[in-house]
Amino acid sequence: MAVLDARYSKQRHEVKFLVADRHRAAAIVDVTYTKRADGRVIHLPSGNFFELRRGLITEIRCFFDTIDWVSQLTGRDLVGPLLQEAGTVLRPPNKTPPLAPAK
Repeated sequence: MAVLDARYSKQRHEVKFLVADRHRAAAIVDVTYTKRADGRVIHLPSGNFFELRRGLITEIRCFFDTIDWVSQLTGRDLVGPLLQEAGTVLRPPNKTPPLAPAK
C-alpha cells in the first residue's frame, strides 16, 4: 500500500457488484488512480475473490486486464501492434454464415 500511496495522488475504489456467503466473497471493483508524476488517470476494473475464516479475510485473489493497465500507464496502444503482427490468428472465427444475396 505504501508503494501505491507514493506513486498515486488520488485513489478511488467503487464496488460495482458484491456477493458473499459464510466462507467466500466476490466483488467487481472499479479502481481509479491518478499518477503523481504526470497526473495521468488510470481506470482499472477488477475481479476480486476472498476466502473467509472466522470473519477474517484469509486469502485474496484479484484479476484485471494487464494489457489495458500497461497501455494506460505508458500511454501507448499495445493491442493494435499485437493484432497487426499476429494477423488473423488472434481474431475469433466468424461462426455466422454469410447472408445469401437478396433476390
